[in-house]
Amino acid sequence: MWKENLRAKPYRTEELERELKVDWNLWEESIIKFSDYRVAWIEPKSETDFLAVSRMDFLEELLDRIHELGHRALLGSHHIGASAPLIREKRVKRFDGFVTPTNKLGVMMFQTRREAEKSYQ
Repeated sequence: MWKENLRAKPYRTEELERELKVDWNLWEESIIKFSDYRVAWIEPKSETDFLAVSRMDFLEELLDRIHELGHRALLGSHHIGASAPLIREKRVKRFDGFVTPTNKLGVMMFQTRREAEKSYQ
């Protein structure tokens, strides 16, 4: 039932190019707060899915900045069956792997459980 009730207007390409901005200073400040800890990876949450289909340039810049600060990166995804092929096709570098929900029912494993599992191969 929850899928049928989702209603959202998609962004237009012009909106994504013109209005999507990143405050890199604020982002860097938040990463530096963890510099006293032994951070294994930085994972930018499921925004990976959004950036993979809309602004791959931001995703690549994000990974570059994570690397420049001396960290490794994992890419989180709820749409791994769609995002992983896009990321591989663009030959995105500087990340160590994907993080995605896996479960017997396939909950939040978009597109389908089978597609999500196949994207790891």
